[in-house]
Amino acid sequence: MSKVKVLFVSKSNICRSPIAEYVFKDLIAGNIDELVECDSCATDPAHVGDEVLPEAVKLIKLQKQDCSGKKARLLTDSDIRNSDYIVCMDAADVKAVKARGITGPKIGLLMDYAGGGEIPVISNSNDLDDAYTNIIKGCTGLSIQVVFDMDEGA
Repeated sequence: MSKVKVLFVSKSNICRSPIAEYVFKDLIAGNIDELVECDSCATDPAHVGDEVLPEAVKLIKLQKQDCSGKKARLLTDSDIRNSDYIVCMDAADVKAVKARGITGPKIGLLMDYAGGGEIPVISNSNDLDDAYTNIIKGCTGLSIQVVFDMDEGA
């Protein structure tokens, strides 16, 4: 059985999507982590090569995860073709992924797995706190969906 591939996508890949990647890794650790691969990337090249923002690193450490060495990278056509789930933070990210014209994976918003909504671009510490809370909710729902889909053979 090949691994299920989950890709988290945000505009810059320096805050929201890396947090989601590592929150998700923490949630599946010791359960389905051997069956699932996850990564994150950006839709905009502006921050490619940049490290995860220090504020985001602090939240990732709360998940007992280490993101040292993680650098923003740009979404590729191969990412789209090879992912089972492409999980975006906001509608602009979904639009950017779908604009590539490659179909197949499940492309949607992280908050689709937690009642709907978006995780908007972070502009201050309150936004970051809200985003972190919603990322945890979304990743929890996503992990349940991935397990369900695996059980159903989807």
